[in-house]
Amino acid sequence: MKFKSQIGDLRGDKLVKKIYRDFPQYTSRSKIAGRHGARGAINQLQFAWNTDTKPAVFSIGYEGLTIDSFLNKLIANNITVVVDVRNNPQSMKYGFSKKSFKQYIESAGMKYIHTPELGIPSTMRKGLGESVSHKTLFKAYESKLLPNRNLKSNN
Repeated sequence: MKFKSQIGDLRGDKLVKKIYRDFPQYTSRSKIAGRHGARGAINQLQFAWNTDTKPAVFSIGYEGLTIDSFLNKLIANNITVVVDVRNNPQSMKYGFSKKSFKQYIESAGMKYIHTPELGIPSTMRKGLGESVSHKTLFKAYESKLLPNRNLKSNN
């Protein structure tokens, strides 16, 4: 609703120009930039674009985020591939179960890869908020579970 109130009844070129001006982080992968602003104006917008192409690995969780805010973080940081390492990629949270999550990721121009072999089985996560500490869980994961995984990509 907030976005709708900000753009009002803008359509076409006026809407695109407003997006370039007010939300430049969403224009970094644009193929139509030259048609909607002078080259000088586009160059000024690039301050908001993360165009770093050096290979890197980032970790992100989705607790406390909507699917929109999650995707916004990925876009703003120029993420091109999302590797889902959840053993069981189901979620009660809208947009984060495998099928819809993959669709959202790919609609945002990123590649989705599911590698459940890297996930922690639910049996190890049960009671995590109660008596088992995260530190103990990750230590067991790193020393016992991870070395025995046969990694292969399951898109």
